[in-house]
Amino acid sequence: INFFKLEEIMGLPENRGDVFLAFYWGGAMIGRFLGAVSLSKMEEGAKKLALMAGIALAAFGVIYLAALTKSKFELEFTQVLPFLLLIALNLGGFILGRSMPGRTLAVFAGVNLVLLVFTIFAGGPLAFWTAIGIGLFNSIMWSNIFTLSIDGLGKYTSQGSSLLVMMILGGAVIPPLQGLLADTIGLQPSFSLALLCYGYLFYYGALGYKRGKPAPVG
Repeated sequence: INFFKLEEIMGLPENRGDVFLAFYWGGAMIGRFLGAVSLSKMEEGAKKLALMAGIALAAFGVIYLAALTKSKFELEFTQVLPFLLLIALNLGGFILGRSMPGRTLAVFAGVNLVLLVFTIFAGGPLAFWTAIGIGLFNSIMWSNIFTLSIDGLGKYTSQGSSLLVMMILGGAVIPPLQGLLADTIGLQPSFSLALLCYGYLFYYGALGYKRGKPAPVG
C-alpha cells in the first residue's frame, strides 16, 4: 500500500490503495487454479486452454466484485482492464511452460524479473500494475520448487519434505532487508533486492534443480 501511495506511482490514499490488494492476492490464487489444470495430466489442447481461460475469467469476476464492494462501488471496470492483460500473459506463461514444473518455474521467474524492472524504473500506472502482476506469477512457485526439490528422493521423500519445510525462512529475512533498503535508498529502488531472488529462481527452474541430482532412490 505504501508503494501505491507514492506520488510517482499512483498517489492513492490508503483506503483506495487497499482495494487493489485484492488483485495482487487474488492474482496469486488465479495462478494456482490455472497451475492445477496446466500441471495436471489432462491432455494438452484447446479444451485444456479453454478451461484455464474460463477459470481465470470467473476468478477475475469474483475478485472484481470483491474490490468493487470494498470501494463502495466506486471502482470502474476500465480501471482494472490492465489486470486482464496480465492474466493473458499468465496464460501465455503456462503455455510456454508446457506443463513441466522446472520450465514453468523458469518462465514465471523470468516474467517477474521483467515486471520488477518496470516496477523499479517506471512510474505511474505501468509501475503500479507490474507490481500487482507479480502476484500472478508468484502463484505456482512454491509448489514447483517443492516438487523439483524432492524429486528422486524415493523412500527419503518424507524426510526431505520435512527438512525443506523447516528451511523456509525467506519471508523472515527478505522483508526486513527490503525495509532497510527502503529506508536507505527509497521504496521503489528497494525492489532491486527481489531481482536477486527471482534471478536465482530463474536459474533453479532452468538448470539448478538438475545439479548434483542423484539417481532416483528406491
